Amino acid sequence: MTQLTHYRTLEEAAGILRSNPRTIRRYIRDGKIPFVRIGRKYLFRETDLMGLPTHHRSSREQILT
Repeated sequence: MTQLTHYRTLEEAAGILRSNPRTIRRYIRDGKIPFVRIGRKYLFRETDLMGLPTHHRSSREQILT
């Protein structure tokens, strides 16, 4: 059975990584994040996003981890 690949938009990727969309665009430019471009849209595999570090964690979250 084939496993479906879930893709996320740039805005969704920014939310998952807790980053600004401009940061995600910089990652694209610097080759730090794999993506697929369809027309003017950037799409990111959900599994690729899960392997990246998140940013802007609150101090409470940092204490808990």
